[in-house]
Amino acid sequence: MRTIHVEKILETIATKYEPFSQEVDFQYRFADEILEQYPGSHVFLECLPYPSASSVRVDICVIYGDKRYLFELKYKVRNQAVDLSCYDYVKDIRKIEKLNGMSKDFSGFAIFLTNRSIFWRGSDNTTSNYYPFQLKDGNELKGTLDWQGNREKKGEGRQDPIQLDGRYRLKWTDYCKAPIQRCKKGNQKLRYLIVSI
Repeated sequence: MRTIHVEKILETIATKYEPFSQEVDFQYRFADEILEQYPGSHVFLECLPYPSASSVRVDICVIYGDKRYLFELKYKVRNQAVDLSCYDYVKDIRKIEKLNGMSKDFSGFAIFLTNRSIFWRGSDNTTSNYYPFQLKDGNELKGTLDWQGNREKKGEGRQDPIQLDGRYRLKWTDYCKAPIQRCKKGNQKLRYLIVSI
């Protein structure tokens, strides 16, 4: 069976390109690298996996052999709100879970690339409003995740609790192993998180 190896794609991108300016650049490079490494694959950006059944879009859809792959990518290197970034990532996981419920013929991946250590180090403040959503290395995401207050200030589409069907142990990995500048953004090392759904 022909399989796409996500870690290999990220390792190759790290050696070929300088850190990206924005998230869309990361998405395009990721899609291009799939096409280069896996001849015969079909790649679609901002796609509708099941247009007849759902209007939900994902960042990248891939058809390779008899397998289908869905990817959601996050790239956070500026001072975006940590709480909302964590929530949005968990929401991506849930999105892929829902799509997986429509068909079992694909694999889904949620990828988070950042140079901000707050994401993998997390917080020990168990009373922080986003504590259930934090992406600390070693954490397990499972069950119903909800804000611990101030949900009304999170904005439209970010107030509801998220119910996960699966259990996901979080493991952060260095974006590249070599001590070269393209491993960093703003003198801070880049790391990535992959959740397989």
